[in-house]
Amino acid sequence: LWAMDAGTLNLLYTSNQAAQGRDTVPPLAHFANPIAADGNIFIGTQNSLVVYGLFPVLSVIGGSGQSAAVASTLPVPLKVQAVEDYTQTVPVGLTVTFSDGGKGGTFNPSTVATDQTGSASTLYTLPKKSNSYSLTASAPGYLAGLFTETAVPGPAQTLVAWSGNNQSAPVTTPLPGPLVAKVEDGYGNGLPGVTVTYSDTGAGGTFSTNPVTSDSRGLASVNYTTSTTAGALHGKITATATGLHGLLFFETVTPGPASNIAAVSGNGQSAPPNTRLAQPLVVKVTDQYGNAVSGISVTFNDGGAGGTFSADPISTSSNAGASVNYTTSANAGSVTIQATATGVSTQASFTLTVQ
Repeated sequence: LWAMDAGTLNLLYTSNQAAQGRDTVPPLAHFANPIAADGNIFIGTQNSLVVYGLFPVLSVIGGSGQSAAVASTLPVPLKVQAVEDYTQTVPVGLTVTFSDGGKGGTFNPSTVATDQTGSASTLYTLPKKSNSYSLTASAPGYLAGLFTETAVPGPAQTLVAWSGNNQSAPVTTPLPGPLVAKVEDGYGNGLPGVTVTYSDTGAGGTFSTNPVTSDSRGLASVNYTTSTTAGALHGKITATATGLHGLLFFETVTPGPASNIAAVSGNGQSAPPNTRLAQPLVVKVTDQYGNAVSGISVTFNDGGAGGTFSADPISTSSNAGASVNYTTSANAGSVTIQATATGVSTQASFTLTVQ
């Protein structure tokens, strides 16, 4: 079945355009011609009489296009009117069902009977998630009425660490990822336009920008470059916003490459031949800023004097110290011991006396 504009012959409708074959014409009766009457098209088929006509419509007459805070009730009721397009009559007592497709909002009530004007209305409470929502009002045999409503975030209530926590980086180096705080309402929706201020409580690092305004998702993001001091920044980096509890980030600054070795203790001792020194020889390895560097291999050498070391080489511990015991040789005299570390150009020296 085709319907065309009588003046222009422009196509208005075909019975094949509706989904799932809803309007398909059954096998026609022989010599049966379509008849137009009372706003409908009547077609005789081999087994039935098929009637085509305009669907009556549930027209939206109020409440669409509103915006309110999540979980709040829209101020204007949602209202539709049922109208028969051809006769312009209105049905009384037609059951209209309102739905948001299971998005989490509520209607009060969800099912309404049309009144003397063919109208039905309800109040709608928005879901807890900020978003735009499409709502429908439907009734059997009627084209549905469509509403579009918007739920915006409620007041800011919390500041949470969205990402960037528990990172580490060497001194004077940016952390691998940004520090991101999220401003949320009571339902976890992000709030834009909130000023968030970051601080490292005097640790000496720098932020790429500060303060930061939260974006459309409620996220306030900065990059952080560590200072020259290695160590744990546990709870030192904070994010704050007016009226909200502050937020803590836990980051770690690791030392830079080893660049220096120095004698800490054990220098200037004396002992008889073939005797262990009373104190161990201790060195410390640091980076260019004086931070202790652990895990560096240290080698001791007495220049061929013939003494022995309890361990050689040895790795620096967590405090960057490397400690060995030295046993003198059988020969009396002055002994110079050099300590060298992997990747370090300088040496640490000890002077001992065998007597």
